[in-house]
Amino acid sequence: FKEEEDLILDFVDFIKEKDVDFIQGHNINRFDNDYILKRWKQLSSTPLNWSRLQEHETKIRKSTFSSSQKGSMEKFKLDIPGRVILDSYDIMKDQHNESSYKLDNLAQKYLGTKKVPMDYDQIYPKFQTYEGRLELAVYCLKDAYLVHALMEKLCKLNVILQMANVCGISMKDVIERGQGIRTIALMIRYAKQHNYYIPRVKPSGEEESFEGAVVVDPTVGYYTDAVSCLDFASLYPSIMQCMNMSYETLVTRDLINKMGWVEDDDVRTIPDYNLVDNKLETSFNPNNPAFLTNKIRVGLLPEMLETLLAERKKVKKMMKAEVPHSTMYNVYNGRQLGLKVVCNSIYGFTGASVGFLPCKTIASSVTKYGRGLTLRTKSLIENHPVWGLQHKCRCIYGDTDSVFVHMPRSLVDGKNREELVENAHKMGEVMANYVTKFFLKPVFLEYEKTYCPYLLLKKKRYAGYKFEPGLPPKLHLKGIEAVRRDFAPLLVQTQKKLLNALIIEQNKQKGLDMIHQTVKDLFMDKLPLEMFIMSKKLSRDPKEYKSKGPHVLLAIKLGRRDPMMAPVAGDRVEYVIYAGSQMLSERACLPKDITNGRHMVDLKYYFEKQLRTPMLRLLGKVVDNPEQYFRTKRIRVRPPRGKNPFAHWVKKPKIS
Repeated sequence: FKEEEDLILDFVDFIKEKDVDFIQGHNINRFDNDYILKRWKQLSSTPLNWSRLQEHETKIRKSTFSSSQKGSMEKFKLDIPGRVILDSYDIMKDQHNESSYKLDNLAQKYLGTKKVPMDYDQIYPKFQTYEGRLELAVYCLKDAYLVHALMEKLCKLNVILQMANVCGISMKDVIERGQGIRTIALMIRYAKQHNYYIPRVKPSGEEESFEGAVVVDPTVGYYTDAVSCLDFASLYPSIMQCMNMSYETLVTRDLINKMGWVEDDDVRTIPDYNLVDNKLETSFNPNNPAFLTNKIRVGLLPEMLETLLAERKKVKKMMKAEVPHSTMYNVYNGRQLGLKVVCNSIYGFTGASVGFLPCKTIASSVTKYGRGLTLRTKSLIENHPVWGLQHKCRCIYGDTDSVFVHMPRSLVDGKNREELVENAHKMGEVMANYVTKFFLKPVFLEYEKTYCPYLLLKKKRYAGYKFEPGLPPKLHLKGIEAVRRDFAPLLVQTQKKLLNALIIEQNKQKGLDMIHQTVKDLFMDKLPLEMFIMSKKLSRDPKEYKSKGPHVLLAIKLGRRDPMMAPVAGDRVEYVIYAGSQMLSERACLPKDITNGRHMVDLKYYFEKQLRTPMLRLLGKVVDNPEQYFRTKRIRVRPPRGKNPFAHWVKKPKIS
C-alpha cells in the first residue's frame, strides 16, 4: 500500500468480507485497536465502522472497574456490535495469577517458546528497508501465532462459549462483565418458571461487613508425622441447599409465630456456636436468621444449585468418555468449568454490596453455618474415644472449607513414609465418613490429601509434601513468599530450595548450607540481574495513591516519558531497587537501567528485606539460632559499567 489510509480501509474491508466473529490479539484493547482509530482520525474525517451494524461508528470506550478482590482496573473496550474481541492480555489477567502478563512471559510458561526479539525503538528504522519489513512481518506473524496457540492450549474460547450457554448471556458479557450478570440471568430463567418477579434494587453503596468463615487458630510448628486434610465438597452451595437459603425462604420471627411454623420441621434457624471445654455447644437464638424448609417452599437459589450441580455431574461423566484433549472433551470440560464457576458465585452474588440483588443476611448466614460445620468437625474428632481421647489426635488448623488433622504415630505409622501415608489415607477416609453422618444432606466432608512432613507458619501460610490418592507427591506451598508475586526471585528461589531440602529430601543441613552460600554469592556479586527483578500490581491509577510505593513512583515517571506505553491501573510494574541516598520509594528503576550502567543494585536492601527477614520467619520454626546462616565477612561492590560516567575509569583486562 502506498497510503496508510488504504491499508486501514483494506483491513476493515477484510473483516467485513470474511464476516469475522472474533478479533484476537494480545493487549489489542488498549494499544492496537486504539492506535488504528487514532491514526484513522489523523488521516480522515469520515467515521470508521468494523461492526455488523450499518451507520455505526467504531469507538474505544474507557471505564474503570473496581472490586474489593481485584482493586481498580482501567478497561478499554472496542464498541463493535456483532463481533467479539478476544484480548489474551485481559483474559489471562482476569483468570490467572502471573508475575507478568507480557506475551513473551506467557508464551515461555505455557508454550515453551518466545517472541521474536525486537526492541520497540527498532520498529520504525526497520520499516524503511525491504529486509527490515520482512523481519517485521515475521515478528508480527509470530506474535499472532503465539496468541492463537496460547488461547487454543488453555481452551479459552471453549470455556467462554460454554459459560455463555450455561448462563444464557452473550460472550461479550462473559468477557466484559462480572459474576453478577451471570447469576441474575440464571435467576430470571428459573423465576419465570415459578411466575416470580425479581425486584430492582438500588445499591446502597455502603460496605457492610460480616464475619467470614472460621479459621481455627493454627498450632504452628514443623510436623514430621502425617497431617491429613479433610475438605468440605462445594461447601457454600451445599450449605445453601441443606438450609434452603434463598430470598423468598428468609422469614421473620413475627411471621413464624403468626403462621405457627415448627422449628426443624417447617423452619430452621441459624444456631449460635460455642466451644466449651473443647466440645461444641449449639444454642437456639430467636434473633438469628431463619429459613423455611423444603416442606413449606423450595427456595429458588437451592433449586438452581441442585440443577446446576446435577448437570455438572452429568457433563463430567460425558467428558470422561471422550479422548482427553479432543474437541468434544474440551467442549465438555469448558461446560463443567462454567457450571462450577456459576455455582460458586451464587453465594458471592448475595453478599455483593453493589450488585443486582444484595442480601447480606443470606451471605452472613452461609458463613456462620460454615463456621459451625468446621467447629463440629474439630469437636467430633478431638472428642472421639479412640482418635482424640486415646491417641490425642488434634485439628491443628482450619480454613474456610478445610480441616487439617495431626495424626500421631500411635494412631498412624509405617515402616517408611510411603506406608505411613497409605495408612493416613485409610484413616482420613474413615474420619471423613464418620463426621459426615452428623451433617444435613447434601453437606459432605471428604478426605482429600495428607502432608508428610508439614510446616505450619501461621493462618493461611504453610508448606508440606502433599500426597493425594492416585497422584504423584509434590511440594505444596500456600501463602508464603515463594508463591506470592511481589517478592524478588532471590527470595522465591532460595525459599523453594530450602523447602525442597527440608520437606522432600528431609535434609535440613543441605538447606542451611544452601542459604549460607546464597548470602555469600549475593555479596560477592555472583547473582544475575534476573534475581533482583520484582513486580507489583497497580491497584488503581498511579496518581490516585496517597502513599506512593516504588512501583507507583516508577509508573508515574514512565507516564511522563511515554504515556502510550506507561503502565495503568491493573498492570504489573517490573522494577529493581537501586543503591542511593534517596528514600526507598524513589529508588525503583527498570531492569535495563541496571544493565546499561545507569544505576547499581542495592545489595544491602535485597539482603535485609528480600532475603534475611522473610527467611528468618521460616527458619525460626525449624532451627535454633537461625541468624548464624546470614553472617558474612566479605562484600564486593560491582564496578561501574555501561553508560555510567565512571565506567571508563575501570581497567579492562588485556587479552593476549
